[in-house]
Amino acid sequence: MSGTELSDLEWHTVSVEEALRRLSSSMEQGLSADQVERRKKEYGKNTPSKPPSNALSKYFFFYAKVYHRDAISVARENEIF
Repeated sequence: MSGTELSDLEWHTVSVEEALRRLSSSMEQGLSADQVERRKKEYGKNTPSKPPSNALSKYFFFYAKVYHRDAISVARENEIF
């Protein structure tokens, strides 16, 4: 099975047995050392990708905190609390 086929596979819809068969693995033994090395060369390390940075939300939440802090200060000055 090539990398393209693996990436196109909808893993959440495949049974455990089918996934193991397609990956040439087993629950008892897992991947052999040769399989691990071959897959690391083909696909790279199995590391999570970084989450996307959302500068707009960071900007919004920063100013929302500032606004909230200032609103509380004004309310205390005016003895609303």
